[in-house]
Amino acid sequence: MNADDFTLIVKNSKKVVLSAIEKNLAERFYHAIDDVAQETYIRAYRGLVKNSFRADSSIETWLYAIARNESLRMNRKLMREEEKALRSARHNELKVEE
Repeated sequence: MNADDFTLIVKNSKKVVLSAIEKNLAERFYHAIDDVAQETYIRAYRGLVKNSFRADSSIETWLYAIARNESLRMNRKLMREEEKALRSARHNELKVEE
């Protein structure tokens, strides 16, 4: 796998990856689309270097699955951050009331 090969994969799969992200990332987290896409391609590159892609399906299908999984992972991460911020805000409100 060289840089030109991977560049071609990215170019040919952008629509598929973005489609998976838009379908699986919560709308309120759309600000993270670029981060999810980047992580998708980082994971794909690592997988290709390690020969993890078995070619049981097309590379687009494989990338779609990675993008879906990364979107779901980002949803969980950002929801945890929201919950933490809410707990912190509540805690600060209680301190002010004291």
